[in-house]
Amino acid sequence: MKKSYLLTLVRHGETLENRQGIIQGHMNVPLSPFGVEQARCLGKVLVKESQRYSHVFSSDLQRARQTAETVLNTTGGEELWAGLEIYNDLNLRERNYGTGEGKSRGELAREARSKGIRADVYLPPGAEEDEEMRLRASAFFSKLNTLLCDSLFKEGSAVAGDQGASGPAANTLHAIVFSHGGLICHLLHLLSCSTPFTNKAQHKGSLLRVPPNTARSTFVIEVRAGQSEPLRVTCVKAHDMSHLDDLTRP
Repeated sequence: MKKSYLLTLVRHGETLENRQGIIQGHMNVPLSPFGVEQARCLGKVLVKESQRYSHVFSSDLQRARQTAETVLNTTGGEELWAGLEIYNDLNLRERNYGTGEGKSRGELAREARSKGIRADVYLPPGAEEDEEMRLRASAFFSKLNTLLCDSLFKEGSAVAGDQGASGPAANTLHAIVFSHGGLICHLLHLLSCSTPFTNKAQHKGSLLRVPPNTARSTFVIEVRAGQSEPLRVTCVKAHDMSHLDDLTRP
């Protein structure tokens, strides 16, 4: 028997460090006032769309957790999201940038040049390697997929259909995940490597870029009982920023 669930990935709102081009990594910094407004705008649109979620996950770093809390505290979301808990997961953290944390991108570029390394591939001492990031993304998705599959296929559960993200039925399992640009890129790559991958939203290469702050991407994950890997992943919304159309930077 095949069933499906929805998965939405959201990058945290803007921080002052984002605005200043500072590498944050595991730095525990809050949203800027503008980042809070971005999260509020996202929450208002989700309420307007009557989006319902069965599970909420977040990086434990303040900027991601604050984004999740701001969204879920949106006026009008009480009935939609009543009783939802935010589950912190350390695997959703941004890359640990080692000695590069707190430095500007310009500083890191100069470090790279001094060592004869291209700036776009340079990792400062102590930084996580791509493989470590990939393993964290894979571990999180495996846990999430197992959790939702267990809920889908347990006796008496409601069947989740292949609805689009704009209007899932009330009984559709839908997990929303608040994380960071680097980790989301690895999750997107993981999802796009699922076989077969169907991207209805836009070109796959564009999907795999770092998402802007509070951008959301939504997928339909088709699964079968007893199988650990998805049967099909369909992207129905990629890096959507429409909630910010009326927001102007002060």
